[in-house]
Amino acid sequence: MDSRLLTPDQNLTDDIETFTSTLTHLFSHLTKPFFDIAIIAWSLIAMVRQRKTARGLKGNSKNEFI
Repeated sequence: MDSRLLTPDQNLTDDIETFTSTLTHLFSHLTKPFFDIAIIAWSLIAMVRQRKTARGLKGNSKNEFI
């Protein structure tokens, strides 16, 4: 073996641990904003539908946005 690496197994383990930790953080930083946008969009759609029903616009195709 090469004398530059004294503990190649430990270095590999540390690299894998760092990689998986970074991947986990990346995944959580990408999915949280996506779910936030999806929940807000769903809430807004539900509110618009509720207002349409309250105003009696549900059957009118001219005012149908969604």
